[in-house]
Amino acid sequence: NNLMDNQALNTWMSPLQMGRRRRAMYLNNFYGGNDIRRFAKDVVSDHVVTKNITANETWDFDIQMYEDIIVKTGKTLTINCKVAMAIDGKIKVEKGAKLIIDGVNAEVTGWCKTGLWNGIQIEGTSIADQQIFNPTGYCPNQGIVEVKNGATISKAGNGITTGTTDNNGNFNWGTQGGIIICNNANFINNARDVQFLSYQSPLGNDKSNFVNRNFFTNSALTANVLPFARVTLWEVRGVTFKGCLFRN
Repeated sequence: NNLMDNQALNTWMSPLQMGRRRRAMYLNNFYGGNDIRRFAKDVVSDHVVTKNITANETWDFDIQMYEDIIVKTGKTLTINCKVAMAIDGKIKVEKGAKLIIDGVNAEVTGWCKTGLWNGIQIEGTSIADQQIFNPTGYCPNQGIVEVKNGATISKAGNGITTGTTDNNGNFNWGTQGGIIICNNANFINNARDVQFLSYQSPLGNDKSNFVNRNFFTNSALTANVLPFARVTLWEVRGVTFKGCLFRN
């Protein structure tokens, strides 16, 4: 059970060794007090073999991802820690699901030096309403993203998008309508912080809102990407911004 044990001229790793190695590449200071993640080569995120959230989960541990994250319908992922994504990586929030990024220690960012991660994508239904049913807090037609209490989204191509893309980067038309609720949060050094795509709620104004939000560009972006915009809104109405600071 030793990597250096050369049996039949084959170098061999046991499942236990591979499991420790894999876990150490995800989690900070897991084994032997050393963070070996800093030696990871920049990679494009795996869009096929993904991390699927199939039960309500709260993450309070620093983690480095090499694949996309998908929050499945009817489930909530709460992030209270730093989550670092690979190049073009994305977090997809399915309709009827929820992503909560909560607290000053909560940050979703990119870890690669040669490219940005792709951001959070909210799956919606472009012809349906944004009615949230209590006490579940879910909207059956739209995904929901909450960023609050000093949480941060950084180093993304598009921090949050109200719609989804396929594995080739093509937009899935008809998935607009996701809900973004942000209170006392930060977008820092993204090419674009928030992208609202065409959506008209049958019940009136869009329910997305931003309160006491910081939209900052304060250094050169990863891979020398140029900043594009803090927020873009296309054919939407009613999104509210109160007490927000935009700074370049």
